[in-house]
Amino acid sequence: WFMPKSYISEAKVFVRFGRENQLDPTAATGQAISINETRESEINSLQEILRSRAMLDRVVTLLGPSYILNGTDHGPEQQITQVSSSPTSAGVASRQHQLAVQKLEKDLEIASPRKTTIIDLRCRAKRPELAQRIVAKLVEVYLDEHVRVHTTPGSFEFFDSQTQAFQKQW
Repeated sequence: WFMPKSYISEAKVFVRFGRENQLDPTAATGQAISINETRESEINSLQEILRSRAMLDRVVTLLGPSYILNGTDHGPEQQITQVSSSPTSAGVASRQHQLAVQKLEKDLEIASPRKTTIIDLRCRAKRPELAQRIVAKLVEVYLDEHVRVHTTPGSFEFFDSQTQAFQKQW
């Protein structure tokens, strides 16, 4: 009666170590330097990426600050900056956006059980669908960022040109 209801939504992200962490043996022309990074430090790095301001900014931008703060859905944020004639305030996130990011930082819990490759994401909210949507959007933003970071720039164009060349030869 005295405490408002609070709901928690949870997601688990499985971290698979493998292909993006290995060197291509055909690409090595000389000596290769082995980088020994423990799984724990890599999991910790991924947790910090999930907690980062950039990730939370993107979640707030996609869901809208009013959705994070009040649970009202006004769609994605159309413009996250206040434009004025003074150069100091250009490109600065709105106050509502900043408050939404702060609330999200407070409501999110990101942890990993010891000796696992799983990251737990939890979000606390006033309504269950609000918590679930925030967690789902954070996972979506993280997966997009993970793919962006682990793709080799220009590889698609290279393989596309090779495919076209081989089709012409054939």
